[in-house]
Amino acid sequence: MGWILGTMIVVILVVFVVTGMKRKSSSVRGSNVIQLKSKANVKISSENNAQPCSRCRHKRQLAFCADDAGAVRGLCNECRRELEQHQELYPV
Repeated sequence: MGWILGTMIVVILVVFVVTGMKRKSSSVRGSNVIQLKSKANVKISSENNAQPCSRCRHKRQLAFCADDAGAVRGLCNECRRELEQHQELYPV
């Protein structure tokens, strides 16, 4: 009777170990989580954030403004100053 109980305990332990290993391996492969440590060293410069101006098409930092008609444009500082002289611009 004692050897049957010992065998059952060993079988239960083996089942727990095997299911634990399957969970660990499947959670690593099918995970949608991105580790922050891998992305922490990537530097984002202002050149990468630059977008083309809606008016002159030069890649610069933009300020988004809307006109009276509701059209939104991304304008660089130079183009925004020129357009503000001729029409009313509203910040977005």
